[in-house]
Amino acid sequence: MSEEKQPGAPLYPDLVYCSRCCLPETVEGIEFDDMGICKACRASEEKMRIDWSKREETLREILEEAKANSGNNYDCMVPISGGKDSAFQLHILTRVYGCNPLAVTFSHNWYSKTGWENLWNVLERLDVDHVMYTPKR
Repeated sequence: MSEEKQPGAPLYPDLVYCSRCCLPETVEGIEFDDMGICKACRASEEKMRIDWSKREETLREILEEAKANSGNNYDCMVPISGGKDSAFQLHILTRVYGCNPLAVTFSHNWYSKTGWENLWNVLERLDVDHVMYTPKR
């Protein structure tokens, strides 16, 4: 006769799990505090306490100073891969904050076809200067 698991019982009772999100100790790099809560859950708590309005005001001040002190055509430099995160950052800086950034892409040889197309579509749509950087080999 097989033992029936109780609802909510861990699948592998010998493993340690986060007491909040149930991530197991087998996740690479996971650490638990004294209460058995993982660092990812604690980091999520910290984000809840951030004063986002104040952070945005700080960003605006930094960008205004950069615009005032830019001795060339560019207010800032934005690394862009063609992925959603860097494309969003470039969009926000150009369209929301009115910056004139230099977009920079680190050259490598493992671009996906979609990622490569996204990169060039974003650059064309946002009409920003772009540099492809290839380091010495």
